[in-house]
Amino acid sequence: AEVFKSEEGSVDFYGQLRPA
Repeated sequence: AEVFKSEEGSVDFYGQLRPA
């Protein structure tokens, strides 16, 4: 699964926001 990571946290392929 692809995951977008940023300073604010990360969002997985399903659009779930996760803490940094």
